[in-house]
Amino acid sequence: MSERTVTAPTVTSGAVRPWAAIAAWGAGLVLGALGASAVTAADPALRASGVAVLIAAVAAIAWGVATLAAGRPVRPAAATIGAVAGLVALVALLAASNGTEGLPAAGAAAVLLLAVAAAAGLTLRERAASTPRRSRSAVPGVLIAAVAVAAIATPALGSTQAGLAAPDHSEHRVETHDGH
Repeated sequence: MSERTVTAPTVTSGAVRPWAAIAAWGAGLVLGALGASAVTAADPALRASGVAVLIAAVAAIAWGVATLAAGRPVRPAAATIGAVAGLVALVALLAASNGTEGLPAAGAAAVLLLAVAAAAGLTLRERAASTPRRSRSAVPGVLIAAVAVAAIATPALGSTQAGLAAPDHSEHRVETHDGH
């Protein structure tokens, strides 16, 4: 029998920053929840900003998927611009709602978008300097990123209109029977 050696994926210069892709997914989910509640509003400005936020949500999720699939950050300059555009759309949504539309969720989305912009900026800097990064396993980064993004995105999603309208999953009704 031959033995096969399995090695963990590694991160080198220009390679994927898995935490950035996962942060983009978290930002996209939170932006999607915020945008979805805004597009149903009566105010046209709030609806328009909701559409802009939904576009940013789709772009963030798509960039995260493309980055992880390619094994490297795709179009880091465009990712930086997209993150800034998402922040602008988020500010427009908050302004149109007079700050009443999911402020904690907007803060969480902003933090996650800033993480994407920072990762894209680091990638651009490394490419310009042509400084290779030390090779190391990507698995711990993925696990840490998943936990961190979940810790940020889950309460943020719960603070959106969709989260507030969702049924409470911690309460369960127990029915008793007095016989058959």
